[in-house]
Amino acid sequence: MTHTKQPKRLHLAGLLLALFCTLTLTSCVEEDEMAEYAMMGRWRIVEISFFSGNYCPYEEGDFMTFYEDRTVEIQGRNGFYEYGSWRILDTGYGHELHISFDGYNADIEADMDNFNGNYVRLDVRDYYYNSSYTLRIMR
Repeated sequence: MTHTKQPKRLHLAGLLLALFCTLTLTSCVEEDEMAEYAMMGRWRIVEISFFSGNYCPYEEGDFMTFYEDRTVEIQGRNGFYEYGSWRILDTGYGHELHISFDGYNADIEADMDNFNGNYVRLDVRDYYYNSSYTLRIMR
């Protein structure tokens, strides 16, 4: 009789483990997708402040447009233009925006704070310019 109970317990444990993994892993993916959907569209840089380094390629009034195909265009003064790809990752404590201009490595990583769909504060680590700065952007 113990031979029939043990396989049932193992089977039940396996089902519970599979259910747990499905629920926890898909919720992270869904949160990432929801954040990415909310990020799509045109944003204007309204404020810039520095943490370290002395250069930020952006100015107040520049525009960042995030497209559904995961491309991003950044347009600004005097014909300033950047084009790349983007994605949002769930870090476990919030969301992080990654922008790549070469298609391989993240040139910019930014912790997203106070993200509500119309406003977000991006605490940026800019690997290209070796700087850290904050961008406040609004729709």
